[in-house]
Amino acid sequence: MALMGAVMSIAILGPLLIILLKSFEVQKGLFASVYSLQNYAQFASPRIVKGIVNSFVIAAGSAFLAGLFGVVLAWITARTDIPFRSVLQVLNIVPFFISPLVGGIAWSLLASPQTGMINMALMGWLGLETAPFNIYSITGIIWVVALFHTPFVYLFCIGPFRQMDPALEEAARVSGSNWISTTFRITLLLASPAIFSALILAFVLSIEDLGSILVLGYPYGIQSISTLIFEGIEQYPPNHSLGAALGILLMSITCFFIVVQRRIMASRSFATVTGRGYHPPRVNLGWGRYIALGINLAYLTLAVFLPIAALLIVSLSNAWFGHVDLGQLTTKYYTFIFSTSPLAVRGIQNSLILATSAATISIVIATVIAYAIHRTRSRMRAWLDLVTTIPIAVSGLVMAVGLLVALIRTPVYGTLWILLIGYVVRFFTYGQRSISGVILSLTADLEESSRVSGGNWFTTLRRILLPLVWPGVVGGWLLLFITFMREVSMSLLLSRGGTETLSVALYGMMNYSPIGAMAAFTMVQVALLFVAAFIFLRLTGSEGIRV
Repeated sequence: MALMGAVMSIAILGPLLIILLKSFEVQKGLFASVYSLQNYAQFASPRIVKGIVNSFVIAAGSAFLAGLFGVVLAWITARTDIPFRSVLQVLNIVPFFISPLVGGIAWSLLASPQTGMINMALMGWLGLETAPFNIYSITGIIWVVALFHTPFVYLFCIGPFRQMDPALEEAARVSGSNWISTTFRITLLLASPAIFSALILAFVLSIEDLGSILVLGYPYGIQSISTLIFEGIEQYPPNHSLGAALGILLMSITCFFIVVQRRIMASRSFATVTGRGYHPPRVNLGWGRYIALGINLAYLTLAVFLPIAALLIVSLSNAWFGHVDLGQLTTKYYTFIFSTSPLAVRGIQNSLILATSAATISIVIATVIAYAIHRTRSRMRAWLDLVTTIPIAVSGLVMAVGLLVALIRTPVYGTLWILLIGYVVRFFTYGQRSISGVILSLTADLEESSRVSGGNWFTTLRRILLPLVWPGVVGGWLLLFITFMREVSMSLLLSRGGTETLSVALYGMMNYSPIGAMAAFTMVQVALLFVAAFIFLRLTGSEGIRV
């Protein structure tokens, strides 16, 4: 336990301490540096102020929209008599498996002012002279980020809606309240801890997002904290000190909102699950259930069907001018990806290697730590539990900057190893949360019975504990695999020539390849993610993801 606590403390706290020290460092000459507040003083420059303001506007706007979409979808599928509920509960989390980078590219094909499918169609049908939508704007970024963060809010809220004791709702209806008034005055208030937590999560995810802003904003002069960090690291010579200072700012913002959320939730009681048996009734919407079905299908159309259809059509078009031309259909871009483009092939291979190895290492570490925290009596448990929850509040960008500064002069820099280390350190805690949930659901009596019957520690672990937690291990592994396959921020900062991942290769093709090749490669990434997602959902069901 002492060794494990030391290793995890160094792996997690080390990069954060390095980035903190680096944020105060100012280079003086080639080999000399001093420590001052000069990097933080640059925050007053109009360019950085504008980036910070943009980040808050995008995060607040997308969190509000994602919260609205997610709460409505969770309530519809959990508490109403909407048709096809079980199918919709699975489909509503499909956008989780599409990275914001892919979503940004897809919506650029749909709502670009020059060649966007939706704009071209509306201009033709309505006789408009200018495009009605411009996806390359803060409003467009908010829209795309909200669509692909909605599943996080949905997953946070659907559980409380399902498990809520209906006694208070029944009392409201007995007192003459209709279902609309009961929903707003009782149901949503009882679910407010989950809703508030979901809004905080959506805000944090949005303010640290890089993929969608890199596609829809950065090429058009829209900066954010994340693009400022990316620009500082990628420029020549790289400005690691300013990137570190901006990383500290980003980490401070995310930590602040997480602490605020926990303090507010700790100050009130929202208990709604009692000891008596009950089954929350579903609201009979009457003919309104078809409107609810339409709302859910509209979200799925905007977040899944339209983006994938746009990518597929463009990938099969010899040339793209904003409308479908059956005479232009071709498969040459798929041939180009697998036979001509070394960047695309390398990105696929590297991502599969990294996702498989990082998911395996992460789930092993997560299982050992979860067991150590919940099944041992070591004094290190509390410290280990605290340290291993820190990555939840630290964005991938910040962790990447810390690892980059820490390992830039080591043999692992510029190799797949630095990406592997970054993936494991940043994301293993999500696997740990999955395994911890399974272990906590198991009584210790089974392990004690094994020991009383003469089984040693290893025998008990092999024959009792591992078979029982195996479904959680498999689900956690698949979830981590999908996360690594769609990861953007850390990959863009830590990858170098020869170590490109799917996201890095896609970003490179977006800048230097024909639009059809980019769309074809995006479809390959989507196909890989959907295969993994299908396996994951088959094994775990719609409740398999734990945020």
